[in-house]
Amino acid sequence: MAAAFGRRHKTPFSTFLSRRREASGKGKRMNLPLSASDLCARWSAVAEREAEERRCTPVDVRWQQLNALIAFAQELGLEWRRRDEMELAEVRCRWAKIKERVGGKH
Repeated sequence: MAAAFGRRHKTPFSTFLSRRREASGKGKRMNLPLSASDLCARWSAVAEREAEERRCTPVDVRWQQLNALIAFAQELGLEWRRRDEMELAEVRCRWAKIKERVGGKH
């Protein structure tokens, strides 16, 4: 599955660039001013493609990625499991207030 990350896909932006190069008759990029809406549309297309790739990524691959991130954090000496007792007490107090207002005994 690692090969899936190296695949290149034609995105609307790359299609746009290739059409611009063809229209110019040269292999170089033309410096055309881009509007904010053009940039937003392109980044939306990128976000959609990334979301699609995340949805299609198998659970075992995502699990391996998570494990790699955790191992990296540990190598850097980051305390990703640290719990702040004051913060936990505050959260528990909020939940107690919510339960009290709702009248639940959960």
